[in-house]
Amino acid sequence: MKAKVGELQQKVNTLSDQMEVFFKSKRIEVFNRKNWDLVRRVGKSEQGVILEVTLEQEPIPGSIEVYEGVLLMPEQEYHFEGRKLQFPANTDTPEAGLTIKYYPRAPTHQQ
Repeated sequence: MKAKVGELQQKVNTLSDQMEVFFKSKRIEVFNRKNWDLVRRVGKSEQGVILEVTLEQEPIPGSIEVYEGVLLMPEQEYHFEGRKLQFPANTDTPEAGLTIKYYPRAPTHQQ
């Protein structure tokens, strides 16, 4: 019984280590007046515009959060292919700035 408990503890420690490494991999990219030339307007939506950026790394699906200033943009309207991400925004100007948070895919999964 003690051997199984020790084995389980080892697995828990390994999983905890893996989770810690995962959480440390979180990427935060900021777009403002200094680098707004990296943001492209690619369309219009009912509420505003559709913007596109090329992220530094390919994101894991479902891990992306886009903020315009402090306002979280609606996740169900994010579209991405590889490192290119399209999302709705209220404006295509850098006044509020954009912050994009995501977890990148492991290098073995990148295309």
